Amino acid sequence: MEEDGSFRFQSVGLKDTGTYIYTVTSADGTEIGKDKVEIKVYEKVPKPTVNISCIADGNAALTCDVENSKDPSLTVSWYEDGKLIQNEIKPQVFLSSTQVQENKTYSCETHNPVNRVISENVTVSCGNLVPGFDRITVSIIAGGGALLLLLLIICAYRSCQRSTKHQQVDCEGSGTFAVFRRTMIFQYSLLLIFCGFAALSVSTETCGKDLLVGTSCIIKLTTKNNEKPYEIKWVHDRNGDILRWRDGNIKGKAEGVSKDEDGSLRFQSVSLKDTGTYTYTAFNTDGTEIGKGDAEIKVYVLTVLTECVTEKVPKPTVNINCSADGNAALTCDMENSKDPSLTVSWYEDGKLIQDEIKPQVFLSSTQVQENKPYSCETHNPVSRDESESVTVSCKFIYFTFFSFLNILILCYN
Repeated sequence: MEEDGSFRFQSVGLKDTGTYIYTVTSADGTEIGKDKVEIKVYEKVPKPTVNISCIADGNAALTCDVENSKDPSLTVSWYEDGKLIQNEIKPQVFLSSTQVQENKTYSCETHNPVNRVISENVTVSCGNLVPGFDRITVSIIAGGGALLLLLLIICAYRSCQRSTKHQQVDCEGSGTFAVFRRTMIFQYSLLLIFCGFAALSVSTETCGKDLLVGTSCIIKLTTKNNEKPYEIKWVHDRNGDILRWRDGNIKGKAEGVSKDEDGSLRFQSVSLKDTGTYTYTAFNTDGTEIGKGDAEIKVYVLTVLTECVTEKVPKPTVNINCSADGNAALTCDMENSKDPSLTVSWYEDGKLIQDEIKPQVFLSSTQVQENKPYSCETHNPVSRDESESVTVSCKFIYFTFFSFLNILILCYN
């Protein structure tokens, strides 16, 4: 405590968040001071990294990894070639195959009210192995081609044997067929490698919270001390039981899901109906619960993400209201949109200055006189649009008694 009674923190921690109340009394017990102060202490924002998940159709999901930070005040801003494209709480952004092929750089910035850190730039690469074909199609073509070549080798060998039945010709070690055979084996081997690479390229990852339709992923199941479960039950909050397994036998399973060896739930290809919360319970042989957990996923359609879910964001306009003292209020006019998810971002000279739900920003007379351009951007989770830039000008004529008298004299003359 300071000499004047002030309260000094040596080093605030998260536990210091709250409201502090003080009362001051004089020597005779009379209260001479009382007040309260609220403080909020935030964690230092960790430097994020951008994780890339490619989907078989060439689309991609980028996740801003913030080292499992549980700070509820964290907001994630996404940048494409340095330009803000998304500013929300959720840490993911989805790219269409067209956006992926543009080879632009992406980065994410995590920030709370007192701190912000930006990730390194990454370039997304999810190219198909063969232009116009996805990896699964390439796997099928490569496997079929390899099988066809193998059949050609067998047929050519049998043909050689028939044509040289009465001649001493080595169908295996020399001659035209030998060259053909070695060539076919070489090509066959290359195609097998190619096929294996293509098949392995379609990797299955742990399910994130936000997924695109068609994504293959796994919700992991964990048990105490990694004990192998005897019985597993997976439940979906909307569809009920979706997988029951007991002593090596599946008792019931919904379409499109399967069980991994460790009991994890595997989605072959998620769809909109898979949105929801999944809960698992695992038991050992004597019926004791050895594992329990849940995970929530939300599935989106890519066309929805690039267009709209419920309402496409209207292109906003900036309205200027000047006050008599030279200050100004800028309003982002959204054509009376009633979309409750709309957020308004304000930019001064292209730099973000405010990002809130309310559509107004206020400028002092000093800011007005700087003649900088201002614009607003409206966005909901799936759509965004930006206004034209405007330069604020608030010029007023102030009339005094003497200026009014001068005008009268001029009119009289």
